[in-house]
Amino acid sequence: MLNSRLPVPALTLIVLLAALAFSCGDDDGDTTVTPATERTLEADETPTGVATEPRDRPRIIITKILEGDDSGQEYTFASDIPGEFSLSTGESYDSGELEPGVYFVQEEVPAGSSDPDVRCTRNSEAQDIDLARIQVEEGDLVECVVTNRKPVEGGRIVIRKETIPAEPAGNSQEFQFDTSYAGLVTVSSAQEETSAPLPASSGYSVKERVQPGWKLVSVTCSDGSPSDDISLTAGETITCTFVNEAEPERGSIVVRKETVPPGAPQEFSFTSDWLAAGFTLSDGTQQIFEELATGVYSVTEVPVARWELANASCDNGSPPDTVKVDPGEVVVCTFVNQTSPVSMKAQIKVGDGDTCVAVFRLPGGSAQPVRDLSHDPATGWLTLEWVVNAGEPKGKGSLELTCGSKPITMTVTVT
Repeated sequence: MLNSRLPVPALTLIVLLAALAFSCGDDDGDTTVTPATERTLEADETPTGVATEPRDRPRIIITKILEGDDSGQEYTFASDIPGEFSLSTGESYDSGELEPGVYFVQEEVPAGSSDPDVRCTRNSEAQDIDLARIQVEEGDLVECVVTNRKPVEGGRIVIRKETIPAEPAGNSQEFQFDTSYAGLVTVSSAQEETSAPLPASSGYSVKERVQPGWKLVSVTCSDGSPSDDISLTAGETITCTFVNEAEPERGSIVVRKETVPPGAPQEFSFTSDWLAAGFTLSDGTQQIFEELATGVYSVTEVPVARWELANASCDNGSPPDTVKVDPGEVVVCTFVNQTSPVSMKAQIKVGDGDTCVAVFRLPGGSAQPVRDLSHDPATGWLTLEWVVNAGEPKGKGSLELTCGSKPITMTVTVT
């Protein structure tokens, strides 16, 4: 059998098949020849045994660029090309030959990097391509550059708190700080608080608020800056350590004033060795003096005319001039004063046989009884007496006397 290949036109192929058939054993010895046949092929049909020009398989190339970082950090990509792969900045991944179809590539963006900027070309022509759905056909070369921008890291400020003595675990004291970059910050003893990244700059400040019972003994920053004027450079971390010492527990003294009779408007002055300016109290009032260090103190009342100091004592048994205060103790010292009445006398000459009625009016207008002490008929002199209590108002009073039909008024000054 003889086969022959003829040239193939673009759309129509004439296939000529020549078959030579030889018959053996015919009576007449003739040979049978089968004539050639002719057939037209469809436009998209490939003839059997006809060579075709092969086309390139599609490829995908991913290139990684990271601006602002030369650390060599690797970035991981999820993909269904072969699977997961990793790239450092400047590196590329070549998929190799692929089957036509749809593929995806997804970058895992690390903390501190921006979302990726993706720019692609298809067969060297710029094209908007979604990495989540990359469609490729025969002969396609898809190249994508994935760019991340890593911002320059700012500086950080660390507030560290230490106490003397160190606070036991689970019983730490909280301290508050006013900062220029984050407002109010709370840090417990033996702990520290780190700021978010801050721009490189000067003038940052950290100031501790006063904490009762604790004394700030030192403040140091790791770069030598004062805590109220910290200068940061890019990537710098400055630690400022605040050390507080526990103060001994303090006590209090309460000074109270009482008068007999009660309600007197008189003010009484006091001196003490913890308050140089002194202070005043009236009946029913008191003054509290807190945060006194443990020790012995003295408080004394200044004498007031016509008032006797009837009693002065403290509830812990101390005399007021040597008050002992222990840690956490509240000592109450009470001063009680009572009036010292003043006896006043007057003499007036009256007629023989006159009956006299007398009243003393205090500066405020209230009447005070007057006693008739004696009357000398020979001379006509009448002696009168009355009492002015210490709590009465001071000023000009009057003695009003009526003997028979004759009224007499005398002015008396109460001091």
